Amino acid sequence: MISFQNPELLILLLITILLLPKIRYFVGVKKEIGLLNILIAITLVLTFAGPQVTLEASSELDPQVTVVRDASESSSLINEPEFPEDEANIVYRSVNSDRSDFVSQIKSSTQEGETVLFVSDFQSSTRDLPEYFRENNISANVIRSDIKKEDAVRIEGPDTTVIGAENQFEALISSTMNKSQITVGRGNETIYSGEPPHEFEITFEEEGYHELWASTDSEDEFEENNEYFKTVRVREKPEVAAIGPSEGLEDQLDEFYSVQNFDSVPENIDEFENVLLKEPVQSRDLENYLIEGGGLIYTGDDYSPSYLPVEASEQDADTDAPVVILLMDISQNMGCPAGEGFECGSGDELENPSQEQIGMSLRLAAGIVDDEGRGSLPDNTRISLMPYADRIYSNGIEEPRLLGTHRQEIVRDISSIRPQSEPAHHDRALIAANSLLLDIEADGNVVMISNGKIPFSANPSRQQRMRIDALDEARIMDGKLVTVGVDSGYQQPPDRGEAFLEELSSRTNGGQYFNANEDSLNFNFTAGGGSTDVQALRTTESNHFITRDYSVQASVPQIDTTEAKDTASELVSTSDGRPFLTTWRYGVGKVASFSGDNQELNALMTESPGLVGRTFSWTSRAERRELWVEGSRAGDEFKLVSRSNKDNFTRRSENRYVNDLNPGDNGFYSEVNLTYSKNYRPEIERVGYNEDALAEITVDGRVYDEDEIDDFLSGLESESRENVESRDLRPYTLALTLLMYLGFVGLRKRNGLA
Repeated sequence: MISFQNPELLILLLITILLLPKIRYFVGVKKEIGLLNILIAITLVLTFAGPQVTLEASSELDPQVTVVRDASESSSLINEPEFPEDEANIVYRSVNSDRSDFVSQIKSSTQEGETVLFVSDFQSSTRDLPEYFRENNISANVIRSDIKKEDAVRIEGPDTTVIGAENQFEALISSTMNKSQITVGRGNETIYSGEPPHEFEITFEEEGYHELWASTDSEDEFEENNEYFKTVRVREKPEVAAIGPSEGLEDQLDEFYSVQNFDSVPENIDEFENVLLKEPVQSRDLENYLIEGGGLIYTGDDYSPSYLPVEASEQDADTDAPVVILLMDISQNMGCPAGEGFECGSGDELENPSQEQIGMSLRLAAGIVDDEGRGSLPDNTRISLMPYADRIYSNGIEEPRLLGTHRQEIVRDISSIRPQSEPAHHDRALIAANSLLLDIEADGNVVMISNGKIPFSANPSRQQRMRIDALDEARIMDGKLVTVGVDSGYQQPPDRGEAFLEELSSRTNGGQYFNANEDSLNFNFTAGGGSTDVQALRTTESNHFITRDYSVQASVPQIDTTEAKDTASELVSTSDGRPFLTTWRYGVGKVASFSGDNQELNALMTESPGLVGRTFSWTSRAERRELWVEGSRAGDEFKLVSRSNKDNFTRRSENRYVNDLNPGDNGFYSEVNLTYSKNYRPEIERVGYNEDALAEITVDGRVYDEDEIDDFLSGLESESRENVESRDLRPYTLALTLLMYLGFVGLRKRNGLA
């Protein structure tokens, strides 16, 4: 197709064309010369107009896939397969999950709209990657190749403890195949030999250093991670000053702390590693103690002191009650009984509801709305009922009804629900709940009662997809999703369903209950003047020392109306978003405030005492040791550190003098009455495929076995590309103009007109 760059100049052609009729008035040579003049003018106009020709052609390109290889130590155990180059255009990129910026590496190695195939064991955090893949329309896939045999042994438990405390330890093996036998010892004594993992409890009665070790006899790639050495330092109990009435919490802390009670701030407060404050105190000594590095835990209900990380807030008590949607799993996944003439279907009744998971599910739902149940929702709550299996089986009862006027009717409707013989599609249930909330344009909460089981499929990737679809639907929910797990005896492995339910609720920062019954289900929703006596707790910030790798499973009463201050960290909150545990730095010191329960934290110490223990550990003033060892792993710089100058020590800063250590092989070492241990590199501590991570990141993709590579590549769509080429015609028209001009000059010369 011919086009022009400056088409507006073509109007000049009209002038030259209008001159053509004039030629008939010339005769002989003058007619020929006139015609040449007009033709030269026409070609000059065409040249200045910029003629060009556009050529179009289409071509089929091989599909492109980006193979991202993980160069980490643990991923080096993967036998990377051969990728046939003739079926796709393969682009190779490398990342290293041993580095802390693993997620950033992946983001910089992938592009929008790509199909990506990962070669990695994903033994590293994949936080934010699924969302990144969805936002950028990236098809994320993983190849699960054969992997070399590898066992990595370790011991988990406290590194420091106090005399007389009961300490829990676990010796375990991370393995790429079937785990080998493990041997566990204390000092020179073997205390266990057999199948891992091995949990054991030790109470140390003497101050000093104690040696624990574990080993496995495995012929694998990395010999150094077949042994693990753990040094436990036992010290006297830290001193804690408790200010306020003594009514029980001090007794529960006695195992780990030496607690002294005071009515006011003691003069020797600097001698204590921590302060437990039960009522507000205005004290310059206390503030100086915090500024200089002391620790404080507050359990009172007056939030006026400036050193606290929270302050009292006023909330609108006239807020309308939200809609509460009850999703009740009535599928065959809940273990519908068979035999004796009973078949699980819409027309059958439960023969023994007290022993059936579906009966438990319906009983729990009725308990939530019954005025004598533990739920005790406010009368102005609107209730929607959504029993589900492969779809919603509601028959009109999904329409929200006011609880105060329809309570008994709703209870009767729950009792009339019948089990279904179809598998559970949790994603479809959540889609229906989301759709209802959008249709009625109301705030809402969803309570899902299920065992969390994913329907069986011969294709594991299909199960993963169903799980991911449900998690995606939970993520976009506007309200809170509270999950209630019923007996998961039908679930294999038993805890898989509970883990899935917990992950679902965490997507909306909702609460979760496991193995619930009518007596333990005591959550509530705050709304419309209806007070909530008990609130489920959830973790808000999971990267803090207190909450890292810790699941808070507790419900507490008497939640105070507070809000976190600007620089504070809200670690634990209620299911409706009110702060419960908040921390911040006050000078160099650390302060934590509990905004609920009571001064003695009775409910929390009963249901989740570990949260209190972790909070005391974090807030405690750094122990004033004179001499200690830094370094624990191969690759670390091992140092003997002192607060004062000693022979062979080098001053590094104020109150810090260092003597370099050079331990050899992994094992136990002693230096100046100090015992320390050296262990293998952390990069080879966890080995094998991280199955949870594989399921999480395969967005719009799946996990492929090695023998499915050809199927994966052949299933990629080839790309059709249109090639458009524009060719400039001005050199040709200019050459034609020049030829005609030369002809014009030659003609004039031959006829003596030059």
